[in-house]
Amino acid sequence: MNMKTSHLVLVVIGVMIAILFNPSLSFADAKSPANVSETQFQLKVNETFLLESGGIKVQLLNVTSDSRCPSDVTCIWQGEAKVLVNVIQNNQDIGNFILTSRSGQPDLAVQSFDGYSIQVAKVEPYPMSGKKISLSDYLVTFSIYKSATLSPLHQFKSGTVAKDVKCNSSLQLVIKAKDGSPACVKPQTAQKLFERGWAKSIETSSETITNSTKIVTLEQNNQGITLSKGERFLLNLGSIYDWSLNVGNSTVISRVPNVMLMQGAQGLFEAHDKGKTMLEAIGDPKCLKSTPRCGMPSILFKVNITVS
Repeated sequence: MNMKTSHLVLVVIGVMIAILFNPSLSFADAKSPANVSETQFQLKVNETFLLESGGIKVQLLNVTSDSRCPSDVTCIWQGEAKVLVNVIQNNQDIGNFILTSRSGQPDLAVQSFDGYSIQVAKVEPYPMSGKKISLSDYLVTFSIYKSATLSPLHQFKSGTVAKDVKCNSSLQLVIKAKDGSPACVKPQTAQKLFERGWAKSIETSSETITNSTKIVTLEQNNQGITLSKGERFLLNLGSIYDWSLNVGNSTVISRVPNVMLMQGAQGLFEAHDKGKTMLEAIGDPKCLKSTPRCGMPSILFKVNITVS
């Protein structure tokens, strides 16, 4: 056996040992599932794309903000672009969604609904210093994915609470003890991870809104609220507008699913990890969907959230 062959054998043995003794490698949360099909398309503002196979219509309504660092300038933060889309599936209005595109963090631009996820792949043109981009000049590239089950990481970063993440039928959902993120593993692997303290099991319980739950209203626009880990608040912006919501960092707070809300409320949210994030909501007057459309403007709601 020559030196090159010996070196290759040692590398292979090392990889095998790492897989056997590092159970964190068993977590199926790093890659999208292999059975995902992708369709890419481009839209300008007010244009619509139809995915016939899924009965899905996507309309680009607006580019709500663009703070990306100009290509001819060196910035500490690369900034982000936010686009507002409307999704209709099988003639049912799923709602308006804000998708955030940030360089190096593509998962921020994912919104999931009924077996599909939509993601911003690119926002063009890229800004240059001293040149303002007209709304009509924007061209946004989207990707729509379809999968029997989205990866745990995609579901989690799309706003699904860890304990409500769905796994394929042959896998079991566990929660990483280290950071609270979800993973789908084989049942025999899950038992080993529980025994070694690398993961914890899921405990399901009915979700209720108590009288002690904080309520956030339009009066708190552009203000800040402070929460403790595990604390919840009800977002109640009223029913005059059609609201589309966006949470900057779903690991700090996320919406609690399967909760019956009072009229005019947009969601019950729970604080998870320490940190800061922003909850944004765009309210469109209901008369915008009438014919002819009204001239009443949309409104923007923001609240800064600190979890301590």
